[in-house]
Amino acid sequence: MRTRSQDLSNIPCINYARRIKIDMVFEKVIDHVDAEITRCPACGATVKGVFLPDMHGPLQYVDGLKALVINSISKSKMTRR
Repeated sequence: MRTRSQDLSNIPCINYARRIKIDMVFEKVIDHVDAEITRCPACGATVKGVFLPDMHGPLQYVDGLKALVINSISKSKMTRR
């Protein structure tokens, strides 16, 4: 590529060259779902509301977090080689 010393600031543009940078930004998203627990005043039985089917236990790790962990582990294994 040749370089010239001519001033091109007053010459009209004929086209553009574009570069695009894409980054993935992970946000921590926490959803709290509470089920009501009540005690029947007549019989004393404790009744708990029903959670959604994908809420199996007190804490869930969803696909986005799992993918981030797997990606991090695989990258760390690659850098050790």
